[in-house]
Amino acid sequence: MFGCRWTIAASVLASCVAASAFARDPIPVRDKSGKVWAEVVVCNDCKNPSDSGCYEGAEVGWLNGRPCGKCFVERNYGRLVPIPYDVHYTGTLVDANGAPVKDRFVKLFVQNGWGHRSATRPDGTFRIITGATGERQSNEPIVVDLGRIVDQQKDANDRFFALFLLSPDHKPCEPQ
Repeated sequence: MFGCRWTIAASVLASCVAASAFARDPIPVRDKSGKVWAEVVVCNDCKNPSDSGCYEGAEVGWLNGRPCGKCFVERNYGRLVPIPYDVHYTGTLVDANGAPVKDRFVKLFVQNGWGHRSATRPDGTFRIITGATGERQSNEPIVVDLGRIVDQQKDANDRFFALFLLSPDHKPCEPQ
């Protein structure tokens, strides 16, 4: 009976961990004083993660069942995100089984339409480095660890894993 309780507890914990890989909140770009300069939105999910034929990818992305993706750039185009520091965005891309995804492009889209990209290493890690976009306050960069991210890629036509850098007060995409 005692072993059964541990099995149930482990199952509940595994469910919570698996769910957290799909339910994402914006990740703040925060300096040492705690000021939030921008947010990174992970947007590369399928509309319904259980769909086996999902080919939407980054162009028409989804986040927790809501539209995201390039509509973020369209809705927020022209709004500046002045970050007075260099920023290093790091993370690890894994597949649905937790195995590292290697040689996959990770692209960070910015509201002005620009993009920065990097490829994952054999262990699934990536690093995207951007320069200061405001009057520089320090030579020490902000490091934003995005953690382990599950790549729901269903098709080789999905060219990259998409991240979006937005102002903290960004406009959401229009509902569909």
